[in-house]
Amino acid sequence: MKTSEANIEITRKFSEISSVSVIMPTWRQPDDEILSVSIPLLGLKTTARNIDDADVAIQEAIKCFLIACERFGQGAEKELEAIGWSLLSKENGTSLLNYSIEQTQTSIILEQIMETGEQYAEHDLVLS
Repeated sequence: MKTSEANIEITRKFSEISSVSVIMPTWRQPDDEILSVSIPLLGLKTTARNIDDADVAIQEAIKCFLIACERFGQGAEKELEAIGWSLLSKENGTSLLNYSIEQTQTSIILEQIMETGEQYAEHDLVLS
């Protein structure tokens, strides 16, 4: 499936993240006896025991990233914007962030990430 964008939707209740929905490309590569998993649009790498464990590894890596943004950074939305994500909308406690390749950009590497990565989707990811 070819895609040129990724999305993260963050819902907050009383300023705390209550759920997160994520759609973005990931790469999974066998590496000796483990599976190496890359989440390039977040700058994350993790490992999994096998294909079945990969989704759990991705989910946990994203949770840890967001918890670190909240506890030690300026909040998930600001930290995502700092690494290239755009805040599309913010209403009723829900922020929608997008990462897309615009036609004016010349980054072949980012375009290849979007086109060749395996699409990962998780809805209502809860951090606690």
